[in-house]
Amino acid sequence: MVSVPWPFFIACCVAGLLLVGIGVDYFTDGAVAEARRLGTSVMLLGMIGLGLEPESLGETLGGATDPAATALAAIVGSITFTALAGLGLGALVAPVAVVPTRTHRAAVGLMVVLPVVLALVVADGSLSRIDGGVLLALAPIAIVGLWWVGRGEQEPMAAAPATSRVGTWAFIGFLMMMSGAGLLESAARGAIERLDTRNLAIGMVVIAMALSLEELPRMWVPVWRGRPELAVANVTGTAILLVSANAGVLGLTSPLTIPTGSLWWHLGAMLAAVVLAALALASGCTTRPMGAGLAGVYALYACASLVLG
Repeated sequence: MVSVPWPFFIACCVAGLLLVGIGVDYFTDGAVAEARRLGTSVMLLGMIGLGLEPESLGETLGGATDPAATALAAIVGSITFTALAGLGLGALVAPVAVVPTRTHRAAVGLMVVLPVVLALVVADGSLSRIDGGVLLALAPIAIVGLWWVGRGEQEPMAAAPATSRVGTWAFIGFLMMMSGAGLLESAARGAIERLDTRNLAIGMVVIAMALSLEELPRMWVPVWRGRPELAVANVTGTAILLVSANAGVLGLTSPLTIPTGSLWWHLGAMLAAVVLAALALASGCTTRPMGAGLAGVYALYACASLVLG
């Protein structure tokens, strides 16, 4: 395969980040209004729209040199990045302050519980079709459960923009986010082709970072727009849906054996990441010092992983 030139890699990164940022802006307006119309929590819609990452399955199932390392990078590594670097850098730029609701508390709890389930499922060093089916079944259960918990948490009438096409704006925003993420994935492939993807550390850290750049505008734009609960939805929804939907589809369509050499180091880092993120989100206010701490922990993890190999 011909390597993607570095100028194209950089151009894809810039264009992808811009598309994701504009898409999140449109999605924010549409999600707030749709939540009011449907009588549900905007955080729940945000978890689905911002947390769903179908484009990452292209890297996971795309026939990489080492499917196991690529799959772990797309799932475990991305959860770790989002919980630590995504939330941390987001809070450094704009502190995330929300009033904790029932949906908020339940989502933060599921963000910790489901990665634990994933760790238990792959503890034997494999991800089978049965494992995938179990994980995939958790996705609708989690969404319906969050809807049930958050009944009555409706958006105030004044919070929605005055337009009759709010659903269209949300959908357009979602498509733009997916398009931007696709460009970022293309850029990531340009870097991946120059790396040894058989190395688990590279799979977990470098590839995950490249595929997770989109998390930064997904964090910053909602906070700047005065909807910090959507930034929280991005962090919690990413963890919940990557574990259930993405890992579930991976297990069903492409069962794999996972190298166990440093598996527990990365799984442990993922679990530590979601616990730290949950502690930062529990109070409803993730401050700049908290953000610096989370980003610093991720930097230590990344350096240690690359050094240890």
